[in-house]
Amino acid sequence: MRLTLISIIFIWSLVFDIFVVGQNFYDSDPRIIEATARNFDKIVYSTNQTSLVEFYAPWCGYCKQLKPVMHRVGKKLDGIAQVVTVNCDQEKNKGLCSQHGVEGFPTLIVFRPPKIYKKGVKHASEKYQGDRAMKPIVDFIKSRVKNSIKKLRSIDTIQTILNKHHNTKLNKYSMILFSKTDTIPPVLKSIGNDWLGNVEFFMLHTKNIKTPDEETNKVQRKFASLYPNMASSLNGIIQKQSEKKDRNRLILLDRVNDKLHVYDGKQITKQDIAQFIHEITDIIPNEGPLSKREEYVHSLKTGKKSKKAKKNKHIRDEL
Repeated sequence: MRLTLISIIFIWSLVFDIFVVGQNFYDSDPRIIEATARNFDKIVYSTNQTSLVEFYAPWCGYCKQLKPVMHRVGKKLDGIAQVVTVNCDQEKNKGLCSQHGVEGFPTLIVFRPPKIYKKGVKHASEKYQGDRAMKPIVDFIKSRVKNSIKKLRSIDTIQTILNKHHNTKLNKYSMILFSKTDTIPPVLKSIGNDWLGNVEFFMLHTKNIKTPDEETNKVQRKFASLYPNMASSLNGIIQKQSEKKDRNRLILLDRVNDKLHVYDGKQITKQDIAQFIHEITDIIPNEGPLSKREEYVHSLKTGKKSKKAKKNKHIRDEL
């Protein structure tokens, strides 16, 4: 009887290892992508977004300890960077894990896109060696998000740029964040990466709004002659920001139609900004909400094909 019981326990342990332990950790998490050797390159390298990749094995005790942390990391980084995982216990993924120098579990590697994205160019990779806790991991990834946002030293800088490109096809649309701090929000960096080549993003710290000198006046007069409507609206915005420097404000400059649009949302979210820009420009972003890439990523996260990407309500920056 004892031998029979031991046999039953042994058989059940094998069944557990095959059907439970071998399963992916994160299939049910809508903010984490479970990648395979087949789709890894498309997920990680065909994007302007930074990716955090965890290479793990379901039987690994340290991986089990990290699992709840990764769920929280996925939530915090949703809309800022990709959180990707690879189950190295699956035969089809073992070559991929070996290719990336995985010798122990879990291994966390950050993949950062090149400054200028080109198809086929792989991202720089860096192993994460810090504490396996949510905050240090999230802070590290935020510091590795690609930045295409240009900081303005003064408002006449953007006016000079638009004056210069008045008769060209460049810089049709420019978005400016008037910010109460000098730090570019990670979510804005990510949004800027979504719209690369379609909309230029700038940030102006409100402390840099100053009384114009003679040289600045010349720039502003030329800007007003080329874009009278935008100049008038921009002067109004600058006046408001001068009075309330503790408030963020986001605007979109439409050079083609000489219009200035003010984003009236209380918070910056990828979904809301994408909708705001699209309604004005009729442009579909390369990535993020409304894009075909987002449909693909969403289908990987949920296991379902979707015509519309799920709205991102979690990551925001207050205005």
